[in-house]
Amino acid sequence: MQIDLTTLPQEIQDQIPLSIRLQPLVEVFDLPINLQYIILNNKLDPVLTELYRPINIIDADFEISPYNDFSISTSKRTTIIQYIKNYLLTPRGSYPFDPSFGNTLKRHLQTRDTSLRETLLTAEMKRIVSVIQESFDLNVEILGSQLFPINVLDRIEYQLNIKFSIDETIVNFGVG
Repeated sequence: MQIDLTTLPQEIQDQIPLSIRLQPLVEVFDLPINLQYIILNNKLDPVLTELYRPINIIDADFEISPYNDFSISTSKRTTIIQYIKNYLLTPRGSYPFDPSFGNTLKRHLQTRDTSLRETLLTAEMKRIVSVIQESFDLNVEILGSQLFPINVLDRIEYQLNIKFSIDETIVNFGVG
């Protein structure tokens, strides 16, 4: 039995994984067991309608939703914040399909000359900002950054705080 998922009540639609929700027609027996039970025992009779096309999904996040599916981003601002966060947490050479992707923040932190270190960190941030500006056509600027050394027993760790302006909204990032 095929059904159109858009005709189901919203509380049931929210429980369906996104990968299944994007299909126009679905076999009832392809749904998770708990949803099959709800649909078949409550005798829900969905009517076939026009194809569902999401119009405001920009990207999927890596966080898993409560229904074991990807979370979705619906605004450019949250997508840009996620992209910057992922870039700052990815060292160069660790991404398997593109070894040139990532940052070299760790290498820059080892520079003793503080003015050179600041220049290198600023250049690193400008690289990702220029890519984001071209991709999303939004105004993204770096407002400033601060580097704090933290003594932890026998080593020094650094906390890097970066302040961005994304389409007139100020966002702070802290990377340790």
